[in-house]
Amino acid sequence: MPKAADCGVIWRSERAAYDIYQDQLRHRLSFEPGSQEWFDWLAARSSFTFQGKNGVMTVCQERRLRGGCYWYAYRRRAQKVVKKYLGRSRELTVGRLEEVAQQLQQARGLPNPQDEVALSQCSPVPLAVQFAFATHAEKSTELQQMPFAPQVAADLPLFLTTRLSLPPVQHPLIRRKRLFTLLEQGTTYTLTILSAAAGFGKTTLLAQWLAEYHHPVAWLTCETEDNEAYRFLSYLIATFQRIEPGLGMIATEHLQRQPLATWEAVLPALSNDLASLPTCLLVLDDYQLITSRDLHNALDYLLSHLPPQIHVLVSSRTTPPLMLGRLRVNRQLFEIDEGDLRFNAQEIACYFSELMQRPLLDEEVQLLEQRTEGWVAGVQLAALLLQKHTGMGEVLNAFTGQHRSRCLSPWHPCWPGLSSV
Repeated sequence: MPKAADCGVIWRSERAAYDIYQDQLRHRLSFEPGSQEWFDWLAARSSFTFQGKNGVMTVCQERRLRGGCYWYAYRRRAQKVVKKYLGRSRELTVGRLEEVAQQLQQARGLPNPQDEVALSQCSPVPLAVQFAFATHAEKSTELQQMPFAPQVAADLPLFLTTRLSLPPVQHPLIRRKRLFTLLEQGTTYTLTILSAAAGFGKTTLLAQWLAEYHHPVAWLTCETEDNEAYRFLSYLIATFQRIEPGLGMIATEHLQRQPLATWEAVLPALSNDLASLPTCLLVLDDYQLITSRDLHNALDYLLSHLPPQIHVLVSSRTTPPLMLGRLRVNRQLFEIDEGDLRFNAQEIACYFSELMQRPLLDEEVQLLEQRTEGWVAGVQLAALLLQKHTGMGEVLNAFTGQHRSRCLSPWHPCWPGLSSV
């Protein structure tokens, strides 16, 4: 089947008119089908997408061996592609396009596309065209409410929508204003990397900050199994669909037709679709679990082709092996590391006085900061131990060079009391 075109003609029922879109940025042209500008536009085209009153199809111009160019319409039917003759450019009127679109619709055994309820039960692939040339504001409420995500990942062994949900905000917590400021500053860059070892409160911090974030968020918690390209890309598309249902349907079609396809066949289509999104944030949590060099290359490609209104935040226990040098040179990278995440003396004092209702002396705060090195899990451990011991001296003695590895062990007695970090 011919590749999806980067321009199209769409029937807008609310205005009872056809819109003609030029290029992948959805620039709408001012002329109408049937005008001289229309035929001039056709002369410069080799293909376009048509979404009319009676159906959806891809329209391509082909040259015959004996000379002359003719237009044909294509539409997928099950695993086959149906082809219909349209005629020469001068015969390519709206009436002719609607006639053939209806023939192809009937050949597929589908109801009229104006019946949205019936359409929502069909394969998502024909619906891709509805999103290919529409801005975010033009998406109808009904279409946004369709359950696309389960369809996208229908071939996955188990599609966990909880991995696409923001983590809950745990209570009680102190509000780390200085880190909120850094995270907000990072959104002016293409990529923010939040990197620190376990126990520094990365996920907890993000949950707090995102609870006050005023733009849509696409969240994905990475797993070891995501090193399979098909699985990772499916989840990535579904993540963005939490913001805009139906986005990435052309990319999904590539995945469903060729499960072993590389990211090069999928991400260009997804990148084009992302241009219609509003200002938003993509968060990849636990990215240290992604070890595939191919997927690192895929993320590098996505970062290089993101529209300016989309920001990416990668949270990881290690610095991800991406092309960070190029991003630094271009001032597109913002980094937050362990040095930023450590509790300072003021935050330690606040933690004990406000949350634990056990204010510390200035000397105790300084000693605890030195012993824990500002490690968030260590401060939490100290608070738990202080509930069992009367003296701060006993608590401080518990902190040695091995305290990190001990309290992060799931068999350590302090483990149940520590919040997610």
